[in-house]
Amino acid sequence: MRFFPLILMITMIIMANASAYLQMSATVELVPQRPTANFVAPPPCQVSRSSAALVYTDFDEATFPPPGWAVDGGNWVRDAAGHKGQGARNIVSSASGKGHQVYWTTSISSYSSLWAAVKVRGDPSANYKGIAFLDSTRTSVYEISIYSGNLYIWSYAPAGGWQMHAGSPVSGGVSANQWYTIVARYTVTGNSITIEAWAYRPDGALGAFTSATITGDRFFRPAYVGIHSRGAANPRYDDFVASTGDPRTISFSAPAPVSVEVRDDAGTLEFTGSGTSFSVTVVRDIVLGRGYPGSIRVYNGTRLCGEYSSIVLGSDVFRIYMLASYSACPAGTCASATWRVPTVSVAAVNISATQPFTARLIYSGHSGSLAGYSAQIRLVGAASSTPIVISGGAVNPSETSIVTLNTNSRNYVNLTASGPSTLTLNLLLELCPSATPPRGVCLYYPLTLTLRP
Repeated sequence: MRFFPLILMITMIIMANASAYLQMSATVELVPQRPTANFVAPPPCQVSRSSAALVYTDFDEATFPPPGWAVDGGNWVRDAAGHKGQGARNIVSSASGKGHQVYWTTSISSYSSLWAAVKVRGDPSANYKGIAFLDSTRTSVYEISIYSGNLYIWSYAPAGGWQMHAGSPVSGGVSANQWYTIVARYTVTGNSITIEAWAYRPDGALGAFTSATITGDRFFRPAYVGIHSRGAANPRYDDFVASTGDPRTISFSAPAPVSVEVRDDAGTLEFTGSGTSFSVTVVRDIVLGRGYPGSIRVYNGTRLCGEYSSIVLGSDVFRIYMLASYSACPAGTCASATWRVPTVSVAAVNISATQPFTARLIYSGHSGSLAGYSAQIRLVGAASSTPIVISGGAVNPSETSIVTLNTNSRNYVNLTASGPSTLTLNLLLELCPSATPPRGVCLYYPLTLTLRP
């Protein structure tokens, strides 16, 4: 019995240091998370703008004369009483010499034909106010002006002074308290120049037209263009544009009937139009609003189809592109979009990202013929990538460069394409967490772009 206490002690030590192993069931719950990047439908109607304007100003710039302009005679100031916002005003004491100009310092001598337009206001019987075309030495002038209720074409030569070439009364007369729009076009042929001039009333109605062909010692090829004043009474100016196209209209084209609203930078509705190919007369406000971006709203029926923010100038041409169809996976990790061609710089599909990604597009095949197709496909995020290029029946290069996507901002696939037949392009959007190797685990989202006439 003397060994019992020892055995008991050993047993208790073993029990105190023993581990108990129990087998129990466990449950793991997987909760699906929405992808942190996904395809998003683009605006169904998109707009591209091309402009024939060489220069424009609404005189709302912070300095006077505007950047790239210069004063040639007289005392000119920036004036708060412009047509909309600021304008320009000439403080003149006499009508001697060639008058006073503010001109664009870039030469126009390479143009054999050019348009110009400006708004004028002031005492109709005290001052010739309008547009000047100057020679290379700025000593000779073609003046297109309103004075004493008439629209005139004059020329000035240092040796011979002023000579009137044409004139026409403005219907309804000219009021000192209203803005009138003068539009002029010159065309040089050999050793002669033909100048056409129009004056429009405040409501946009045509008030007068006149023209003249000038030859001999009065002929010169215009080298500069600007605004012009000859005489007293502080005339005012606004809305100047010089253009290779007609500044009296803006034009629209679309693959199907649409209606458009043109609004200025304050949101005021200025002009409307509708159809598949149409022009809108803008002589009431050739430099829209105060020269800041306004908006083009496009309606398909009564539905707002798209909105485009832009400077709007007379002679602008707007082309409207329409999305034929769009579909995406429920989580937005794949998408298909069909666009009518030709298209120029449309957002073929948008991409939303809620965390940082670097990305590129990879061409993975096509159906249909590449023959006759010209296309560029870019990925636009914080910067614009190099493009996938289709040309000469081949795809080269077949992937874009890597760009960083904006977080919680707009990213998109930019498409420019033209071609004769239906073409379907299979692409992959590669999304990776870093820009340089090792790039971590990358995701690949399929994107199908179908182009059809």
